[in-house]
Amino acid sequence: MPSQKILLPKVKKRCYIAHAWNLNSKAQWGSLYGNGVSMRVTLFKVCLTASVYYLWKERNGRIFLQVGHESTGVEKLILDEVKSYASSWKHELKTPDNLRVCCEWRISDSIFL
Repeated sequence: MPSQKILLPKVKKRCYIAHAWNLNSKAQWGSLYGNGVSMRVTLFKVCLTASVYYLWKERNGRIFLQVGHESTGVEKLILDEVKSYASSWKHELKTPDNLRVCCEWRISDSIFL
C-alpha cells in the first residue's frame, strides 16, 4: 500500500470524492471547506477519520503482527463504522440533500426530527 495514497474506491465514492484521493490534499481540503454542519460534510469528516484509523491499524497489523486484510475488507470496516455512527444520530433535519445521503448510505430515516 503506497504511503501517500489511499486506494479505497468504495470509500472514496461514498465520501463524495471525485478525483484522486491523496491524504495530504484531502486533509487540507477538509480544513478549508469542511466547516459546514450538513450531513454530507459531517460524513466526509467521519470517513476521513475512519480511513486514517483503519489504515493505520492495518499498517501496524501487517508490520508488527504479520496479519492483514484484503483492501476490500478494510473498505468494509470503514464503511460499516461510518454507517453505524451515522445511524445513531438523532434530530437531523429532513432536507432533500439529507434524504439523498441517507439513501446513498442506506441509513434509516428514523434519524430525522
